[in-house]
Amino acid sequence: FPSHDNVFLRFDICRSIAHEMVHQKQHEEIDNPDDLDGSTGSPHEDEANAVAGRMIRTYGEQMPGFYE
Repeated sequence: FPSHDNVFLRFDICRSIAHEMVHQKQHEEIDNPDDLDGSTGSPHEDEANAVAGRMIRTYGEQMPGFYE
């Protein structure tokens, strides 16, 4: 059985990758990538956090073993 630490690490790695994927999409869609604001609480950062959370939650629903 995997330890709680391993589950958390797997979850955190996947969430971090999803978060950065959202930032990549933001960079591709904005006219001037220098206008992206990655500070805590900014709209760009909040979007990355929210979308990454939804992606991981959806994946966990489709792959229940993800949390084991």
